[in-house]
Amino acid sequence: MSKTSRSKSLRRRPSRALAASIVAIILLAVGSAAAWISIERLSTGAWPGYLSPATRWLTSLSWNSVGLWATAIVLAVIGVSLLLTALVPGKFNGIRLQAGHEDRDRVTEVLLSNRALTRLATAHADQIDGVTSSKATSKGRRVHLRVTSPLRQPGDLRRRVADAVSERLQSTAPMTNPKVGVNVRSTDD
Repeated sequence: MSKTSRSKSLRRRPSRALAASIVAIILLAVGSAAAWISIERLSTGAWPGYLSPATRWLTSLSWNSVGLWATAIVLAVIGVSLLLTALVPGKFNGIRLQAGHEDRDRVTEVLLSNRALTRLATAHADQIDGVTSSKATSKGRRVHLRVTSPLRQPGDLRRRVADAVSERLQSTAPMTNPKVGVNVRSTDD
């Protein structure tokens, strides 16, 4: 598989659901309030009574008031942070696997998500003698396992788990082999 055949779109990045949800909720609230106030103004011919304190406060503000500047700065910071959240790409959340074919003209690319990678590592670590349970996390090119063992002195359990999980992950044929780190904790602790 040559470097030119790799697709950059295959490596997924996290969605921008948080920024989009916040903006959508704010726009929905502002739009609903504006529609409600406009309908009330059209039906009665006057602005709603509950807006009178807000309109009096707004008319009392001057361009140099501290409250107005503080509000403008807070809104600008929120806007810039939402904009950065939406535009700055997140870290990759998967590793690319090699897919072998006899036909060199046809290229198949496969992506294993970080969640799938951690599940694979956890499932394999749980099968090793001396391991009661395990929990894995994956970031970038690292997989970290937290293993619980009934053994008071685990001896070489850390190395055995790291070697076995590393070998299992390498058998999935990743483009870059993830480093495996293991912490062993006794159930007596």
